[in-house]
Amino acid sequence: PLTDYGVRAEAVFDYTLQEEIPERFNALQINNSMMFCLDLYARNPEAKYLNRAKELADLAIDALWRDTMFSRQTSDAYYESKLGSSSLGLAFLRLHIVLENERKLLGIVDWSF
Repeated sequence: PLTDYGVRAEAVFDYTLQEEIPERFNALQINNSMMFCLDLYARNPEAKYLNRAKELADLAIDALWRDTMFSRQTSDAYYESKLGSSSLGLAFLRLHIVLENERKLLGIVDWSF
């Protein structure tokens, strides 16, 4: 069973689904949202958390990918490590590990950074 914290976190998740993602966003915002979804999925493996993490990953790829690297935000045409570009890579890695059901690999990183 979820603790009160878990119930509150799920309520926040449900609330975020009502909000539209702004046209202009940065890699760190997507990273934080993906990690939040994956944290919830780790506590309570409901498909809605994993599906939202996948949607956010697709959004990041579509909006932030610039030829060979990710830009820091949607309005930039170049890579810069500010605003979470490297953290976004970790979110992609964690999502991949979960999707591939490689649970033993989840323990190699402290995802709570």
